[in-house]
Amino acid sequence: MRHKLEYPNQGVCGKYKKRVDVVIFMHSQLVKVNLSGKRVFVHHGGSAYREKHKKLNKIFNPIVKRSIIQTADLLGLGAKNEVWLLPGIDTESIKPVYERHEKVIIGHFPSKARIKNSKAINKVISRLKGDFEYIYSPEGVTWEKQMERMSKCDVYIDGCMPKINKRRYGEWGMAALEAAALGKVVISHFLSQDKYKGKCGIKVANSPAEIESHLKALLALTDEELLKEKQATRAW
Repeated sequence: MRHKLEYPNQGVCGKYKKRVDVVIFMHSQLVKVNLSGKRVFVHHGGSAYREKHKKLNKIFNPIVKRSIIQTADLLGLGAKNEVWLLPGIDTESIKPVYERHEKVIIGHFPSKARIKNSKAINKVISRLKGDFEYIYSPEGVTWEKQMERMSKCDVYIDGCMPKINKRRYGEWGMAALEAAALGKVVISHFLSQDKYKGKCGIKVANSPAEIESHLKALLALTDEELLKEKQATRAW
């Protein structure tokens, strides 16, 4: 099964399915494979599990040993033997882009504008004063095109939505990590920061006012200072 974002090197595991001892179903998607004698796990993350966790738990709980939960807002929704594990990024394949522009470029490319609270983010931008360019697009594109448009930014805003349908949300996703790997300063909500061990490389903004505060501070930096911020995000 191929992902809608057309990630590179996907769909290659099928030829190994008879040889493996461990099977991990990603993105809450069940695919047909012989599980006899194998240790089975499932990865739950994103809107699919957030919106359909009861149905997905009925499918996966009887067959898995553990459930890997991507973001802390999805903990406690009934997955079997759940463990919180933030996703990783291949920093060998995603290289930083530190290109200097005439103006600071701020980008926001939400997978779902409502869930990322793009309306509020755009309002913040409309009030912001300074020498910058804002690029916004809610258009769904392939992974490669997403990397291309994020690479042109200096600052990337992931999202700012503490709750969805009265349920806790406020967690950054893969786009935030990919932007960080590209060497962009990332601003995003992160309600689970208190559970995170170590220093977080993301500029945490759990409200529009905090987004505005971060942006004002970033726009006041010199070129050298902004570059150091970008390098620190990449190092994280």
